[in-house]
Amino acid sequence: MARLRRLRFCDYIPDPVERENAISSLIDGSLFSVMSGLTQPFWGAFAVQLGASDYMLGLLTSLPALVSLLA
Repeated sequence: MARLRRLRFCDYIPDPVERENAISSLIDGSLFSVMSGLTQPFWGAFAVQLGASDYMLGLLTSLPALVSLLA
């Protein structure tokens, strides 16, 4: 917990419990982005092994971009 106290970007939150929750949430989001970035290139190969068609592979590559555009 001492390492988290060095992070100064949540100093505007007065309650220490809420500050700790905000830091944990930011760390969780960062780790999710890293995990997603490391696994995304292999989704297509995994889908081919499962027997996906060309149409399904197209959806697999285009739907994440479409959802992020809408979000």
